Amino acid sequence: MSDLIVRVDNNSLLPSDDLVELNQKATTYIESSKAKNTNIAYKSDWDNFVLWCQSNSLQFMPASDTTIQLYITKLAVTKKTSTIRRRLTSIRLAHQLAKQPDPTKSGLVKMTMDGISRENGTKQIGKRAILTDDILKIIPLLPEGSIGVRDKAILLIGFAGAFRRSELVAMKAEDLRFDRRTLYITIQKSKTDQTGEGEVIAINLGENADTCPIQALEDWLSLSGITEGYLFRRIRKNGKILDEPLGAHWVARIVKKYARLLKMDPHEFGGHSLRSGFVTQTAINGATYDDIMKTTRHKKYDTVRKYMRDIELKNNASSKLGL
Repeated sequence: MSDLIVRVDNNSLLPSDDLVELNQKATTYIESSKAKNTNIAYKSDWDNFVLWCQSNSLQFMPASDTTIQLYITKLAVTKKTSTIRRRLTSIRLAHQLAKQPDPTKSGLVKMTMDGISRENGTKQIGKRAILTDDILKIIPLLPEGSIGVRDKAILLIGFAGAFRRSELVAMKAEDLRFDRRTLYITIQKSKTDQTGEGEVIAINLGENADTCPIQALEDWLSLSGITEGYLFRRIRKNGKILDEPLGAHWVARIVKKYARLLKMDPHEFGGHSLRSGFVTQTAINGATYDDIMKTTRHKKYDTVRKYMRDIELKNNASSKLGL
């Protein structure tokens, strides 16, 4: 968002080099207060709003509440309620950084947003979970060579560790510790650990060598020769492994690719399917909320329960009616 400050607050004058340096450090702190992907989303949201205002000859800084009302009404045609709320957050942050009145706080905007929420609903449609049976069907479909070995490691580690896609692509060889039957992976920074204190996830040795996540990772490390730096990297079509790490969107692409091979709708799956699959499958197998949350690192039971809703609905009292 630092370039945003320059764009909208270019009348600010700093009287000394010391204050310029302090301002740069303050901007860095502001950017560090949010995850990198969050800052990217905020900037993209702001750029979209500015472009829309310019195309409609409207002032974007400071924006009026009427302008905001028209903008979110336009968004409501194609965007989810959650996306619109994030756009409002980006606009609010931009005005705060520029020391301008926040137009998103007005009653007009709030009432319009309430109407959009009622009309469009606020329920988020999650991605379909990948379960153990799906994994077992995917394994034989993996291609030979480096791509197949890498994809297998990503799928099995992502599934067994309930990792977010951003956590998977951020993993480094230095984050791994093997101890007999257990693999310990340190997550340096995650959605629930933005200060970077680090969280450790333990993955146990699998029952079958062909589906064991630890074996799959060891096979990838052996093939790739990776001893330091990012674990999961891009691979050319000829099989050459690059130094460049995968982007988070690649995890979704990999999951979708194998969902398609299984004749399932790839649009129903994404990078989050591995994490939600862990919760769903372990719950089916009898794991407790506490055991599940040790791996997922969720802080609230309600968050985990969202993944388990279908399972709980099946365990209803209708079977006791004697019909």
